[in-house]
Amino acid sequence: MNALTSLSNMSLTDISSARSLAISAGDLSVVVRQEVQRILEGNQNDLTKSIDWGFEDLARRNLISGEEAQSLKDLCKHLLNSIRRREDAEDAFFAIKKAYAAMILDPNSSPVALAIASAASSAFEFEKTNSVSITPSNTGAGAVVGGIIGGAIGGIVGGGLGAAIGAGIGAAAGAAIGYCNKHGV
Repeated sequence: MNALTSLSNMSLTDISSARSLAISAGDLSVVVRQEVQRILEGNQNDLTKSIDWGFEDLARRNLISGEEAQSLKDLCKHLLNSIRRREDAEDAFFAIKKAYAAMILDPNSSPVALAIASAASSAFEFEKTNSVSITPSNTGAGAVVGGIIGGAIGGIVGGGLGAAIGAGIGAAAGAAIGYCNKHGV
């Protein structure tokens, strides 16, 4: 089925809903900026504290479990510590991959936790010279933060499904923004 056929099979309500969501994207971006500012300021502009608060908030809203919140906090600590050169990047990479694999295999893992763990898992760059070099990508931190914020706001708007979609979109947007910032674009 091509896109035009698919579009023609959509009801007027579906199209109106999609258009309403698209039109409100600017308003939503204002809300996201305000939420980021509120969270950071509430945590003395400490990124680690803000991330931890975000996971606790997702758990309070039952969008992730308490166990997932702790696992995701650990993933983020590995990622941030490797970016800040406080932990070996390869050690961090393998710890994150192991935790993410465990989440994938657990049928009770929430879509929000999987989206955020996936972003953390893909936050490393590989380079082959004489051996393989694994380094953390600064854009990976943006992806994780975007996933947290997207999950929280998506959960407010659309419950569990909205949170999962928001986490995925937020992670992608956070990575893109992190890349642009890194390269001065």
